[in-house]
Amino acid sequence: MGAGGGVCRGARRVRHRSGRRAFCIIARVFFRTLFGFAGLLLSLLVLLTVAVIGAYVWVASDLPSVEAVRNVQLQTPLRVHARGGEVIAVFGDKRRRPVAYEQVPQRMIEAFLAAED
Repeated sequence: MGAGGGVCRGARRVRHRSGRRAFCIIARVFFRTLFGFAGLLLSLLVLLTVAVIGAYVWVASDLPSVEAVRNVQLQTPLRVHARGGEVIAVFGDKRRRPVAYEQVPQRMIEAFLAAED
């Protein structure tokens, strides 16, 4: 039963005695409101989808490739060795060494989690 068919067909010719005209007006307002909200929600959904895709394209252009993230080269200081193999000098401030997760103490993990909260 839509706003233009069924019970409301010919409602303009019906006089106010039967009450059908009031029902038809209410039905028309209801369906117009319902379709208006449905159109609004659909428009918002399309706008949100376009915004998410646009944000992804904008951010993805600045992201490094997956291979670059997998093959991380840590900055290590320059070590100068003598002919015998002993270290003569070390140049550089950053002394980074990769550590496996199993080698990290549990207290350090808990400290990072506590600081994050």
